[in-house]
Amino acid sequence: MKGFTFLELIITLGISAMILAVSWPLISNMYLSFQITSERDNLIGVLRKAQSLAFTNQDQSSYGLYILENQYIVFKGDSYAARDTAFDEKFAKPSDIIISGLSEVVFTSLSGIPNATGTFNISNSRQNLSIQINEEGTINW
Repeated sequence: MKGFTFLELIITLGISAMILAVSWPLISNMYLSFQITSERDNLIGVLRKAQSLAFTNQDQSSYGLYILENQYIVFKGDSYAARDTAFDEKFAKPSDIIISGLSEVVFTSLSGIPNATGTFNISNSRQNLSIQINEEGTINW
């Protein structure tokens, strides 16, 4: 008869469990790092979308970005409070990623100049990243 004995299977499962136990923290850390980097890139993309809409004078209006707990909203208007809700474009944001600092920025039509400068601080349980917007509208990370 050919095959594996019960003892060989137990030893193989034990070795596999030890390898998984040793590598789990590394895998978890790598996932969290990927998650925050990915969310930083998403936020940069949404900021650039709002700036591009304003820069190209879409509907002859300014466009901005407002950050809520679980979503980003690209809006048309001079402020989130006075926006035209029919033009809201929503993008999902993971609730375990925390963004502090600026929560609203509006880009002027034709020039793409922001009404606010500062930093978006992005964090999760392991890492912190930041995105800066300067007075010329340049987005740096």
